[in-house]
Amino acid sequence: MNILLNDNKKVNIRVGAFIYDLSNNYVLIHKKINNDYWMLPGGRLEFCESTDEAIKREIYEEVGYNLDFNLVMILENFYTVNNVQVHELDFDFLGIYNEIIKEEHTFHGLEGEYMIFKWVHKNNIKNYNFIIPEEREFMNSEQTDDKKIMKYVRKSR
Repeated sequence: MNILLNDNKKVNIRVGAFIYDLSNNYVLIHKKINNDYWMLPGGRLEFCESTDEAIKREIYEEVGYNLDFNLVMILENFYTVNNVQVHELDFDFLGIYNEIIKEEHTFHGLEGEYMIFKWVHKNNIKNYNFIIPEEREFMNSEQTDDKKIMKYVRKSR
């Protein structure tokens, strides 16, 4: 959900998913084809949609996975882009893909070839440039316990 408050202020609410395979060795990431940074699969909320509903919908629309998710991280980001001040709330969830991934590989999602998805061995995630470094740090750690919710506030004005 993008809410434009006026010409130079915007609120953005989005969801993302840490999706691990059954072996817990591989994690799914994605990027737009022309970007040099990676992100978690996910997207923006629709009006009157809960974050729980949004993450299930986004992942199903992007890759066709029907998964259960648990909230593990909340990020509150403040940044400026094109002279617009943005206050972004990012709700990140943990889900398990019901198969074992055997090697790193890329594929295009259901929404077209402009989006690249990649299963990456979690030991190699440190080699990928992430727009939100806290998400890469989460994947790089052993903190995949869904009982603890972490909150971060990032201000980069």
